Amino acid sequence: MTEFEKMALALEQTGDYKVLRRLRAGGCVQPHDGSPTRRAIILDIETTGFHPHGSVGVIPDEVIELAMLAFAFTDDFKIVDVVGRFQSFREPTKPIPITVERITGITDAMVKGHVIDLDEVSNFVAGTDLIIAHNAKFDRRFAEILHRAAFRDKDWACSWSQLDWSESGGGRLINIVNAAGMFHEAHRALDDCHALLEVLARPLGPSGIPALGQLVEAAGKPTVRVWALGSPFDKKELLKSRNYRWNSGEDGGPKAWYVDVAEDAEAAEIAFLRSTIFGPNWEPRRSLITARDRFSDRG
Repeated sequence: MTEFEKMALALEQTGDYKVLRRLRAGGCVQPHDGSPTRRAIILDIETTGFHPHGSVGVIPDEVIELAMLAFAFTDDFKIVDVVGRFQSFREPTKPIPITVERITGITDAMVKGHVIDLDEVSNFVAGTDLIIAHNAKFDRRFAEILHRAAFRDKDWACSWSQLDWSESGGGRLINIVNAAGMFHEAHRALDDCHALLEVLARPLGPSGIPALGQLVEAAGKPTVRVWALGSPFDKKELLKSRNYRWNSGEDGGPKAWYVDVAEDAEAAEIAFLRSTIFGPNWEPRRSLITARDRFSDRG
C-alpha cells in the first residue's frame, strides 16, 4: 500500500471525507478459467450537436470522434479480457461549436484533416454480439449514419435507460463513476468507454448481479412501442407522467407521443389510452421492438 493510499484511508476513516481514486483502465478484468466467452463493444461518439438529420435550414450535426472498446465476458458476466480499442477523429464540414469544444475538449485543430476509416470500423465490429452505449438513442443514430452497414444489423443496449442507477445519483456516467469511488476524464470518448466498462463489471442493486448481466438480460427482452397518435395537447402532462416521450418526426417516424412497454403490459397500456384519452373504439398503432432495432431510427 502506498503512502498516498494510507493517507486516503485515514481521511475516509474519520467519516468526514470521501476520497475518489483515479479510474484505472482494465482494473475490472478477471482471470479467465477457459469457459466460453462472448464479445461486446462499448461505443461512444462525440458530435457537433444533437440532431443527426438536421431540420429546415439547419445543417445536420456530424460525428467528430468515434471510440470503441471491445471486451470478452463469460456466461456469468465476468469480464476476462479487453480485446481491442478503436479511436478516431473526423473533421466535420462546419466548425465545431464553442459549446461542444468546452464540453469535449475537442477543437477544430485536433480534427483537421482526420477521417474515420470505415473499413477499420467494419473489421473492428465484425463478430460482435452486442454494442453498448451510454445513451444509445443518441449514439446509434449517429453511428448508423456514419457507417450503416457496420452498425445496422447488430444488437444494441443502453446502459443509461435500461439499468436502474438511482442509487448512484442518476444515470449520468460521471455520477455513476463517482458513486463507485472513482473519477475519470469525462467527455473524451475512449476514456468514457473504459469508465463504463468498469462500472458495468460491478454488482448493481440488491440482486448482486453485475450491471453487465442485468443489461444483457434487459436488452434481450422484446418491448412493444405504443403510439398515442393524435392525442390532444391538453393530455401532454398526463402522458409525460406515464413516461411517454415525444417524437419530433425528424427521424421519419410519427410526430407523436409514444411509450415502450413490456409485451405483457401492452394490453393494459392500450386500455389506459382508450379509457383516458381516445375512447373505446380507438385502434392503436404499435410495433414490436428488439435489440436489433431498438434505439435506431427504424424503431
